Amino acid sequence: MRAIARGAIALFLIGLGGCGGGGGGPVTHVLDQNAPLDVPAGTCAAVSGPVSVRSGSMAFTITDTPTGIGSDSMEVGIMFDADFAAGGCNFNLAIVDDVGTGSLSDSGPVSAGTYDFVVGCNNVIDDCLFDLTWTATY
Repeated sequence: MRAIARGAIALFLIGLGGCGGGGGGPVTHVLDQNAPLDVPAGTCAAVSGPVSVRSGSMAFTITDTPTGIGSDSMEVGIMFDADFAAGGCNFNLAIVDDVGTGSLSDSGPVSAGTYDFVVGCNNVIDDCLFDLTWTATY
């Protein structure tokens, strides 16, 4: 009887060794936190990245901080680094793609890979000035 009890206790303790306290759920990784950025009027650029992530999701918030004439007009996207390197600002290749005036936010699923955050400034005169917060959850 004691041998069975010791064996049960040993198996229980071995089982606890794998619990590790991390919870095992997804973790949100901050890629950029309120990073002040500037994209010249009429141009497009990768403003952050490349960053490598596992499968999960990405989210972003752009807080527009315009100067000059009104809110900034932008097209923004999250795209594979290889797609950006090959196709530049071809937003048809973006995993997440948004067009808007002023502040923007969005999210979407991503597969494991290396990504860039790309911004096209559609302003005619003034640069697009904004703060970027970009996260990945996996």
